[in-house]
Amino acid sequence: MSRVGAGPLQGRRVAMVVTNAYNPDPRVAKEAAALRAAGASVTVFAWDRSGARPRSETVDGVSVRRFAIVCQEGLGLRQIPNFFRFWFAAARAVSREHFDVLHAHDLDGLIPIALSRRHQAKILYDAHELFPLMVGERAGRLAERAAWLLERALIHRADLVVTDGHPRALAYRVALGVREPVLVENTVDERTLAATAGSRAKVRAELGIPDGAWVLGIFTGLNSIGRFDGLWETLDRLPDTWVVVAGRGREAARMEDLARTHERVRFLGYVTELGPLYAAVDAIFYLLVPDSRNSLLGFPNNVATAAVAGVPIITTDDGYAGLLVRRHHLGPLLTAPRAAEIASAIAELRDPARYAYYRRRIGEVRDRFTWTESSRRLLEAYARHLR
Repeated sequence: MSRVGAGPLQGRRVAMVVTNAYNPDPRVAKEAAALRAAGASVTVFAWDRSGARPRSETVDGVSVRRFAIVCQEGLGLRQIPNFFRFWFAAARAVSREHFDVLHAHDLDGLIPIALSRRHQAKILYDAHELFPLMVGERAGRLAERAAWLLERALIHRADLVVTDGHPRALAYRVALGVREPVLVENTVDERTLAATAGSRAKVRAELGIPDGAWVLGIFTGLNSIGRFDGLWETLDRLPDTWVVVAGRGREAARMEDLARTHERVRFLGYVTELGPLYAAVDAIFYLLVPDSRNSLLGFPNNVATAAVAGVPIITTDDGYAGLLVRRHHLGPLLTAPRAAEIASAIAELRDPARYAYYRRRIGEVRDRFTWTESSRRLLEAYARHLR
């Protein structure tokens, strides 16, 4: 459990707004824990679309209040009426109390804060995504343009804008005129990757994978699994290579079907404790969703997690993920996820000298990808704006 500390935010009250159910949301939970450790009390206002979560509970010292507005996922523009119901409900709830900081997670979390009475509170806009690009990918260019207009209208109400890396920070400066966005990268709390001695052998035995096999891990969202087709073709040529997949998304059922038909693919669904899985694999295979402009600009938590776990990563030389892997020599880079290139990357990692080289380079930069630096930046920004 995160503890309330006696730090620079002692006595401050923070309200966070998210449009998920906070089960918890890993990034939001990391930030809430950092704020609590610095002395703040944190309340999260969340949207429970299933209606199954508690309306009110305390999670690791964070007060969580959920609005049960039951609806399906993936409704696209048909979801808008439900968004309005949540926005107005959250705005009323926030307005009834006095907070020192109103912390909005993404544009859909900023709207209810803009609708609320702020009572002299500072507004922090925490942009995990370039939200208009994400909207465009899901609902088309007209919806994207509307989201840009809305974000442009609301963003200057914020006293502070936080985003997750240099590419998105540049986009906010150029496209929306934000002068000094604060970088709080979605790095990794290394405690979440703790694995007990013997985890590697134990996990492999439980999954029916030979102890001496070479194993790739795919631990990511499964909204578009066609991007992994080249890997399945490669796998047919490498009889002692196995793949473990963990994640959820729109195409998780397709992934489950594929695992049933391939004897060396194991699909685990959504897994909360990834430490033992990282201990069990030899490398991570990670591909950005094709044509996702938002993903190309985002800080790649998958890359950071592999680095903190000490595991090389195979990915394409695209976006911020490719830049970080290339800059820090975290693993082989592909020009495209074709079977021949993937086979070549696997062969490189199976060379003991090359594998040792990547492990050494990862060890040199591991601390750069831990949550320690990111949380420091967040707390400094809070302290600076609450003087």
